[in-house]
Amino acid sequence: MVECPPGLIASLFCGLGLGGVIATLFAVFFIDSMLVPAVPEFFALFFFAGEGAEFYLAQYGAATWGGIILVTVVVAELLANSMLYLLVKRKRHRVPGFVERAMHYWRGILILKDERAVLLNRIVPIMPFMGAFIAISPWNARKAIAYVGIGGFLKYSALLLFVGYLHVTDVATARRATYVLIAVLVVWGLVSSYALKKRREARGEPSKAPPQG
Repeated sequence: MVECPPGLIASLFCGLGLGGVIATLFAVFFIDSMLVPAVPEFFALFFFAGEGAEFYLAQYGAATWGGIILVTVVVAELLANSMLYLLVKRKRHRVPGFVERAMHYWRGILILKDERAVLLNRIVPIMPFMGAFIAISPWNARKAIAYVGIGGFLKYSALLLFVGYLHVTDVATARRATYVLIAVLVVWGLVSSYALKKRREARGEPSKAPPQG
């Protein structure tokens, strides 16, 4: 019987090894981009510096372990958004009219209305299912998908580097900072959505896309 190392992450994947960690993290980000928003920042940071991550940090080193997580995250987001884009683009005639109108309306009230909105969404997460937005929007698809990868790389590189620096300095501080940062990112997303809603109301715009047809 294999003796599992202590800690939630290490014990969960005891016997599965690195492949199990990568597969699980990939699945989380793929599902987040493709189907159901799943607070991806939580999983990226928790896998990197959460309880039990010391086992992998000691085995692979902070730089390699962070790189593995970063590559997994970016590849998963690129594949999921590309697949969602192709699915919606090929089946666009099956997309309900009210959904398409809502997407056009939502995109129309953003500060950036071209492909750069994808980068903005990495800072202020207000557009779920980005692949569908790209398919519906009159954007350059290759540029928009590239921004998905670039934005994901920059965002998660910054988060992992920040937590990684703290981990080198003090493991306990890094873990506390990780959980605080996760909470801040979740609250930031909620506050951003609320602020956008209030801005629409202040401009006399309806909360939802107006009915058409």
